[in-house]
Amino acid sequence: KKAIHGIEDNLPKLAAQLAQEEDAVAAMQADITHQAYVLLGIALAMAVLVVVPLTLANMNSICSPINLACEWSERIAAGDLSPQDVNVQGQDESARMLRSLAKMQASLHGIVGQVRLATDSITTASSEIAAGNQDLSERTEQTASNLQKTAASIEQIAGTVKNSAESARQANQMATSAAEVASRGGSVVAQVASTMEDINAS
Repeated sequence: KKAIHGIEDNLPKLAAQLAQEEDAVAAMQADITHQAYVLLGIALAMAVLVVVPLTLANMNSICSPINLACEWSERIAAGDLSPQDVNVQGQDESARMLRSLAKMQASLHGIVGQVRLATDSITTASSEIAAGNQDLSERTEQTASNLQKTAASIEQIAGTVKNSAESARQANQMATSAAEVASRGGSVVAQVASTMEDINAS
């Protein structure tokens, strides 16, 4: 009985000790939970302070060359082939893309320059050909005019030759007539002489 009464007397003390230990455990749990939240907050803050800038820097390193490539391509598409002062560094895809754009722009610039030189040469040659054609046309017109004058002169000469031939024919006829007259005159003179001789003889 004394033992039972002793245990009964100690029950309130045990209950109080259990309550104290329970409160201590609860306080410890609360403290641990608070520390966990603090650590979690610190970890999140560190993550935000470290990861976000790194992410932004990574995005900038990716997006900036892409934006530059887009602007460069738009200038090339608009016909602006002037060299761009862009310092491309690195060996990643963006850097290789920018270097490829630079090579393409330089190649296009050279091709356009050659086309312009060829165009200038063609323009000069066309001008020379046009001038030569004009000179040839003028010479052809002059030659045609000279041929017309020569034809007119030949026609005049032909007319003169024809007139000369007609005059010669007429002169020949006149000479023939004169010869006939002279022949008849000689016959008459011979007859007169013969008659005079007959008269003298008688």
